This record gives sequence, C-alpha cells and structure tokens, in this order.
Amino acid sequence: MAGITFGKKIYRLDTVPSTQDFLKEQFLQGEAEGAIAVALEQTLGKGRRGRAWDSPAGKGLWTSMLIIPGGPESLWTWVPLWAGIVAKKAVGELLSKRQIQKEIMLKWPNDLMMDELKLGGIIAEQVTDTKNRQAVVLGLGINLLQRTEEFPPHIRGRAISLLDATDQEFSPDALLEKLILSAEEILPLLKPVDSAKIKEEWLRSAWGLGERLRIFSGDKAYEGTFIGLGAHGEICLRRADGEENYYSSTEGIQRITTS
Repeated sequence: MAGITFGKKIYRLDTVPSTQDFLKEQFLQGEAEGAIAVALEQTLGKGRRGRAWDSPAGKGLWTSMLIIPGGPESLWTWVPLWAGIVAKKAVGELLSKRQIQKEIMLKWPNDLMMDELKLGGIIAEQVTDTKNRQAVVLGLGINLLQRTEEFPPHIRGRAISLLDATDQEFSPDALLEKLILSAEEILPLLKPVDSAKIKEEWLRSAWGLGERLRIFSGDKAYEGTFIGLGAHGEICLRRADGEENYYSSTEGIQRITTS
C-alpha cells in the first residue's frame, strides 16, 4: 500500500445524514488525506448551494473523499472540476468493461450528464482544523439503480441512473473501485494544482461548449456563447457584442434553443 493515497482508510457507513459532514469531522480529529466515507444511505445528502441530494438506500454511490491539494489555495477552486474528470473516467471504465458505449458529459460546474440528464453531482467543501491544516472534502453522488418513477417528483425527468440509461445493474462497490483507481491516476494534477491541464481535460467533455447558454444567478439571467473557463475555473460566456463575462457561481444553466 506504500505510495497509495486513496482507499487505505474507507469508512463504510449504513445510514448517515451526510458523508460530507462525517468526513469533515474525521479530518478535524486528525484523519489523513485519502480517507473515504461511503454510505448505504444519506438522509441529508448535500448538493451545491445548500440543496438536498436524494440518496436512497443502495441505489447509488454516495461517497466523500479527503484531499489536500498542492499549490496556492486560490487554485483549489479547480478541485471539483478535477473530480468531474475522475468521475467521468470511473463511470466510463465501468461501462466499457461491459462494452457499453455511452457519452458522458460534464456540465459546469459540478454535474455528470448522460442522455442530457443528470447522472451525478459533485460538491467540494474546504475545511480547516485546529492545527490550521486545510483540506477539501469532496463529495460525489452517482445514481446507479433508480428507475425514473423512483426519483422525487421535483427531479423526475431531469435525473437518470445507469440502470435507466443502460438497462443493466452496477453495484456501488464496483463504481467505488473504479473511482479510487481514477482518483489515484489523476491525483498528480492536484500536486500542485495544474489548472491548465485540468481545464484542457475538462473541456474535452464540456456540456454546451460552443453553444448559447443562459445562466441564472440570483434573480438575474445572463446569456452568451460558452467559450471556455477562467483562471479559477469560472465559466466564460461571450455576449453578442463580443464582451466576455466570467461567472463563478450560478443557480442554473440552460441551453438557448431556437425554433
């Protein structure tokens, strides 16, 4: 196990409020980088911006991992985008093992997409302990075994599972194994944070790149063509007048369709 970062310590939990909160508490008690918490079920699973993440028992991979990126803290904003690359690779290898070809896209800033629906989500939370150690607790939720009618009404029609997408069953443990291997392989991009390579790799699978998008922030909406990412991972839209605007936080993104 020498030289291995992820998976040396795995907390296997039954029902917990949140793997994020559990692993943050472990870090505060001295837990090391690479620790992973995986739950059968979360009762208060976390999404971005305080939203809940539906995490029914045995239906998906509900997990968090502890990471200590290298380099300036100002570049740690790239960690969730790095995680998108990791998750895409893990799911892709799980599918290719069964010779299933499915396109997986990364929707800024934290969604894993399949068939234009949300397969998974990512949340990154920075934490500092009493000794001033800093880390990122990275949470991933990936839907595996739900059928459409099992999703809560408010996300039905917007979410998908691997079972619904492929009509095949995949176990959370099988995906966790692929996730650990992918994270280990791509970890050098965080040691230190290599924003140029993360950007290049993330954009290869970017949902909506080159298309006109509408971004919602607060009570306002902004429109433009998605042309890339900023120095800290912000999404960049070019308006019709040529002005380029960068957004670091949104409450939703949609394509602008023309009839």
